[in-house]
Amino acid sequence: TFTTTNAAGCDSVATLLLTIKEATTSETTESACVSFDWNGTTYTESGTYTFTTTNAAGCDSVATLLLTIKEATTSETTESACVSFDWNGTTYTESGTYTFTTTNSAGCDSVATLLLTIKEATTSETTESACVSFDWNGTTYTESGTYTFTTTNSAGCDSVATLLLTIKEATTSETTESACVSFDWNGTTYTESGTYTFTTTNAAGCDSVATLLLTIKEATTSETTESACVSFDWNGTTYTESGTYTFTTTNAAGCDSVATLLLTINEVSTSETTESACVSFDWNGTTYTASGTYTFSTTNAAGCDSVATLLLTINSPATLVITNPSTAASVDLTAPAVTAGSTLPLGTVLSYHTDAAGTLPLATPSAVTTSGTYYIKATTAEGCESIAAVEVTVSTCPDDIVLVSPTDDKTTTGVLIEAGKTIGATNKIETGAGVIYGAGNSITLNPGFETKGGSVFKAEIGGCGSH
Repeated sequence: TFTTTNAAGCDSVATLLLTIKEATTSETTESACVSFDWNGTTYTESGTYTFTTTNAAGCDSVATLLLTIKEATTSETTESACVSFDWNGTTYTESGTYTFTTTNSAGCDSVATLLLTIKEATTSETTESACVSFDWNGTTYTESGTYTFTTTNSAGCDSVATLLLTIKEATTSETTESACVSFDWNGTTYTESGTYTFTTTNAAGCDSVATLLLTIKEATTSETTESACVSFDWNGTTYTESGTYTFTTTNAAGCDSVATLLLTINEVSTSETTESACVSFDWNGTTYTASGTYTFSTTNAAGCDSVATLLLTINSPATLVITNPSTAASVDLTAPAVTAGSTLPLGTVLSYHTDAAGTLPLATPSAVTTSGTYYIKATTAEGCESIAAVEVTVSTCPDDIVLVSPTDDKTTTGVLIEAGKTIGATNKIETGAGVIYGAGNSITLNPGFETKGGSVFKAEIGGCGSH
């Protein structure tokens, strides 16, 4: 109650009939995997959350959520396998992406993903037939049958090859023969005794080997050389012309016995021979050095006169005068100065060689880059040859030089051979030659090296260009 004074000055008593209504609260503890729905809201993180509404008494009602969010787990595995793959109790035979779901330690989903590639095994089958034997994958088979060979294909899986094999047989035969002089067999003529084979193909497509045991009985021959004047009597026949004549009978082996007469019927005769030669020509024991007509009279083997006439032309060879070219990095042997002063008849051809016989052509005579002795051959239009040596000194200075005989034999003066490090020599310094060997480290004159009388030779230690 509450008492005050009213307008009349009297007590004014107010009475309050009061009812106090209570607000309400609540608290909930929850745990969930990944997310939790509560009062229309989805929560994805652990935490303390409140929700306020009005209770039945019209006061606040505050609910509190103590929330724990537990995580799901995932994993991914990549595998490849031949034919099939076992995973978590299941056998897979095709490539693909597969999942397996279980519960992790938090009680949530654990999802494993398998990325699977299934590789295939391969097979092949080959049908073959062969004679006697067949080689297959490193093995020789001699019997018909079915064989397999297993290896690994490009995918790393089994590759199984199957061989269906038929082995066919070769055949043989043997023949004994005897014949005079020769025997024809299977398209070949045999002239000696012996054992011969001929190989062809039998009905199975394999070798058929025929063997011939052959005896060749010899015919006999004789040869007689005779000369006579006018005519000659032989085995009942008179021959008046030169020639080769035969007379055939049978020998003890039952084969032909052939006698041959090499017959020359000599008449009083003459002969004429036309010859051309370089420098000189030998004829009937006489050497001729001038062109002309010459005769030689004698008696032939039959005692008849024989007069021979020689119509002879003597051709002069070229005269080569050689001037050794100057030292250079590349030497031109075809330069006119090298053969200046030579006598070269019209039509003479010069050729260049690496050997004294003039048989080995020099590949690049206009650009010689190797020191040494070379040869110039002059061939006239009539075929007369003259050969002269020319010494080439190339200025290129190699580290090491090996000189051998006869390739590197020296015959002229003014020859300088230089090497940066070493020279080893087994060549010869000919009479009249003048040679200097210069090397930076050593000069070795090995057995076989020779300086002949009348030559000048020096060996000097020093670098290239110092000699």
